[in-house]
Amino acid sequence: MTDLDTQSENKNILLRALEMLDEKLYEQKADPLDIRIVGGFALIMQGIRESGFTQDIDSMTRGFSAETTRTIAQIGKELEIKLGWLNADMVLDDPEIIEDVVGEVKFEPYGKYRVLRVSLADLPTLLRLKIVAAGDNLEITGDRIEFERHFADVKALMKALAIKTPERLLAVAPLIEDYPELAGRLF
Repeated sequence: MTDLDTQSENKNILLRALEMLDEKLYEQKADPLDIRIVGGFALIMQGIRESGFTQDIDSMTRGFSAETTRTIAQIGKELEIKLGWLNADMVLDDPEIIEDVVGEVKFEPYGKYRVLRVSLADLPTLLRLKIVAAGDNLEITGDRIEFERHFADVKALMKALAIKTPERLLAVAPLIEDYPELAGRLF
């Protein structure tokens, strides 16, 4: 099985898990739930990650109710996937704080659900979020493995956005100035 086959299989399983969550929340008569997808799954769904895979869906959601958390875990068990397959673990979960850090944050609606309101971060938003992830891994935590993964995502996003000059990058992601070491590696 190739990386693309694995990626496609994981993508399909996670999409099925979202469908199941929507069905179960509908049966529970739950309130609408925003799932604002960022991270690796958003990159796959936006056609940016060409290889590799992700085991979860990172959502810029303010956390889930206890009942929703149990339902998410139950679906994980049923599908034999990571129990935290859908998470709201982003450190930056407050939209105002996020916009202060990364700039404008935009999402595009995805799919049709009864209870879930699913959206994917757009490419400029993903680029800015990945710059923060790569830069922080490089300059703060020193985690080289995580840095390389985020760095590859930054490069792929720049390619998709046709960013070929430092000036264009600065126009799309002014926060790059906060990460001079990362910026120096991009061109």
